[in-house]
Amino acid sequence: MTESPEPLQPWTNLGASARPQSLTAVASPTVTPNDPQYSSQWNLEKISAPQAWAVTTGSTNVVVAVIDTGVNYKHEDLVANMWRNPGETGLDANGNDKATNGIDDDGNGYVDDVYGIDARTHSGDPIDTGGSLGFHGTGLAGVIGAVGNNGTGIAGINWTVKLMALAFHDGTMAEFLEAVDYVIAMKRRGVNVRVISNSQYGGGNRRPLKDAVNAAGNEGILTVFDASNNGYNNDVFSFDSPNSRWSISVTGSYFSDELLSYSDYGRSTVDLAAPLGVPSTSEGSTTFRPFQALRPPSRMWRAPLRFWRPRNPKPPGWRSRPPYGTEWTSAPL
Repeated sequence: MTESPEPLQPWTNLGASARPQSLTAVASPTVTPNDPQYSSQWNLEKISAPQAWAVTTGSTNVVVAVIDTGVNYKHEDLVANMWRNPGETGLDANGNDKATNGIDDDGNGYVDDVYGIDARTHSGDPIDTGGSLGFHGTGLAGVIGAVGNNGTGIAGINWTVKLMALAFHDGTMAEFLEAVDYVIAMKRRGVNVRVISNSQYGGGNRRPLKDAVNAAGNEGILTVFDASNNGYNNDVFSFDSPNSRWSISVTGSYFSDELLSYSDYGRSTVDLAAPLGVPSTSEGSTTFRPFQALRPPSRMWRAPLRFWRPRNPKPPGWRSRPPYGTEWTSAPL
């Protein structure tokens, strides 16, 4: 039987006595997956994933909600880790497959929402169709949870996890709120959503954004935001992150651990940095392409693996543009 994780607590509850040891110090030996493109996934060494995998490679009991361009749920390296709505699976009273019967079987307002929803079309099909951002959501999903050690493609940070897809195309507040409402509704129905990824919403009134993040937080759900790509100091000017105690803002770094020239930063508004520029899942059923926008997943998608937290929410002396990986450590909840 899978052990249920403890309830998520806000960072503000962490005191000096709660400072954890790094996972690298306690997880030995390392574990290496047999996925053929693993040798190109240098980001995994950066975040000590091989040491983490010696402790756990994930859980089918943990759901990550991906609010993005959608997810290619047909991809060979994702399909086994896709979340499936229990209310839209199995057979209906007429013996028809609930996944394709054209009926809102679970009464949540969406027809055949097997893998999640499309918040723009208000439909139950969150397939990633690409567009100007490419297959961003599919790439992000691969970093979070491509099936690991299956001899195919890449290894996700979580070899085993459940990915809920929420397609979010136009970057409007209405789409974001609809997606978060869906996640919260599913959590209240017993789906163990622990983390929301949002790397698409930007702009507009941050009050409803913060309200939505806090509502999710009150359900035990952490929301991870992209710090954005403007090169701004987010302490002064920021559209993307609500700076809630239930949210984490992630910026980006190069292989050399230097902050990206175009990445946003901020002493009190940006929490950590993540490496980017490695292969991930893409269109079709077997395609893998370099994926650049890895800030939220590469550093924070250890969250479903073992729920990571900073040693101190705002470490003393943390520079406005910090090098990657020097100020943070990990802790199980």
